[in-house]
Amino acid sequence: MAQKTVEEEISKSTVSNPCKNVNVEFKLVERDGGWLSDISKNHDGKTLFSSAKITFIGLPYNNATNNLVDPLTEEEREFFESKKAGLNLKQGDLSIYNKDCYWNSYQADLTKDGLKMNIGNPVNYLKYKYLLAQGNIIAKTWEERFDKATYKFALVSETHDVEIYNAKLEILDEVYSQFRDMKNDSSRMKNILKLYGKNVQADASLEFLRMEIQKLIEKDPAKVLDTCKDKDFDLKVFIEKAVEIGELRKVARGNYGLPEGDSIGTIQDTIAYFKAKANTDIKLKIQTRIDASVK
Repeated sequence: MAQKTVEEEISKSTVSNPCKNVNVEFKLVERDGGWLSDISKNHDGKTLFSSAKITFIGLPYNNATNNLVDPLTEEEREFFESKKAGLNLKQGDLSIYNKDCYWNSYQADLTKDGLKMNIGNPVNYLKYKYLLAQGNIIAKTWEERFDKATYKFALVSETHDVEIYNAKLEILDEVYSQFRDMKNDSSRMKNILKLYGKNVQADASLEFLRMEIQKLIEKDPAKVLDTCKDKDFDLKVFIEKAVEIGELRKVARGNYGLPEGDSIGTIQDTIAYFKAKANTDIKLKIQTRIDASVK
């Protein structure tokens, strides 16, 4: 009965259909220079043999987040898991945190001819987003095709470049809105810097903090925005402060553990640990010691 209620709620979703009548192409990147100059321009194997193909299975791993790369936005995932998409997917099927998720066995092939398709239907759109998630092999725009030596294909789209440009503008507008709201809040700025692994002096001036935040924005505005909007922001700051005073310890591969030696797990495991009611007393005890260490 509960499951039916969930499905009914999904079917009522007001999230719009992201599929658009747009033609896209994943085009082979041809390189010149170096040892490639010694190969005839017409040689079949200069880029990829005609009989060869690159097969993608499952999602790539993002070492920075300690998670799989998520091909979809939250709104896209909500749509494709709804009845509107017509894909017979249930809530959670597309989540990278679901061990039996849809993407585990997903497969796509690219040959020397690349791939042309219209992303006006859900099946093609999911394939399009899946291929874009292969960030070490596929460049998101034709202009970026030489930015990584590992790029073998690049996206060519009727509207993608314009969308990317507009999306970047939207991110900048939003991140600077966040910046304006915090520019007089030294505590907030220090905590953001802390999550970037930057420790600043307790008496650091507002001007210094603003300068450091501005540097982060210039380098990667989307990452700063994600940090500012993270629903677990305060808890992540708590965890980093707990590490600072020795109430938590960092162990191999970005995992966390208690001082006594008990392992908790990844940052997501640690967040869940401190959200659990059973661990409220431990969290309060650590918070008391964090507060005492500031005085």
